[in-house]
Amino acid sequence: MLGFTRAAGPTRLEAAGRRGIPQLVTPCGVNWGSPLKRKYKPEYELRKKYDYDAARTFIRLSKDEMIMVADAMAGKLNKALGPVKVLIPLCGWSSLDRRGTDFYNAELDRAFVDELKKQLTRDIEVREVDIDLDTPEFAQAIVDAFDEIMVS
Repeated sequence: MLGFTRAAGPTRLEAAGRRGIPQLVTPCGVNWGSPLKRKYKPEYELRKKYDYDAARTFIRLSKDEMIMVADAMAGKLNKALGPVKVLIPLCGWSSLDRRGTDFYNAELDRAFVDELKKQLTRDIEVREVDIDLDTPEFAQAIVDAFDEIMVS
C-alpha cells in the first residue's frame, strides 16, 4: 500500500476473516525494510526513522497515511465472517513509539483510531487500553479479549 519492502501482501488481514476464525487485531509500528537496500520516497527522507538492524527500519507515517491504513484495515475486517475485536494500546504501538519517546505521537495515533472506529461496522468492538503494546498488562488485555471472543 505504501511501497515498503516488508509488506505482508495485498491479502493481509483477510485469511482468518474469510474462514470465520475469531480475530483480535492491534496496530503496531511500521517497518520499511533493509536500510542497506532502501530507496525512500523523497517525503520519507524527512521523517523520523530508526534502523533496528540490517533488515528493519522504523518509520513514522503521516496523518493521511494513518487514515489510509485505518480505512484499508476496516474494509478488510468488515468482511470477516467471524467475530472481530480491535485492541488499541494508547501509550504506544511498539518499543520505539511508546509514550515518552521521540517517536510517540498521540495525535497521529488518534487519527488512525478515529478513522478506524468511523469505518468499522457496529459489531466490531474497538477497545482502547491506556498502556503500551510491549507490556504484560497489554498481553493480559489480549488474553481477556480472547476469552470474551471465544465465549460469545
